[in-house]
Amino acid sequence: MVAVNASEHPLLYRAILNPRWLKLRRAAFRLRGATEIRPAETDLSVLLFVTCTKAACDIPKSRDCRGEFVLKTADVIADGWRVEKDDPAGYRPRLKHAGILGLPPHGSEELLIELASSRLVKLIDRVQPRPSE
Repeated sequence: MVAVNASEHPLLYRAILNPRWLKLRRAAFRLRGATEIRPAETDLSVLLFVTCTKAACDIPKSRDCRGEFVLKTADVIADGWRVEKDDPAGYRPRLKHAGILGLPPHGSEELLIELASSRLVKLIDRVQPRPSE
């Protein structure tokens, strides 16, 4: 992964994949634990830009995306988080993908998880709904 430059990518987009995240925003900023089909998350996935339409979402296999929480990259970095994008020379890079690193992993002390997710919620610049047309 490669550090994200805030002047090159001024905004980060956290997909709203669960409608309950619109009311309980901090749930969108927690790392998920491992399942039978995927390992535990080590970074919080965000998009560097979005081109969603009503018919097609930028998140593969997502039918329930409600839009995005938009954060200013400079604010996220200034708050002490690392933001890194996929290495374009790496194995199967996702050109729109980046990750926010430094969040407590799933299963950590709940207070640490809540503090981290609450810090990121405070950085939401706006909520961008999925296009309706």
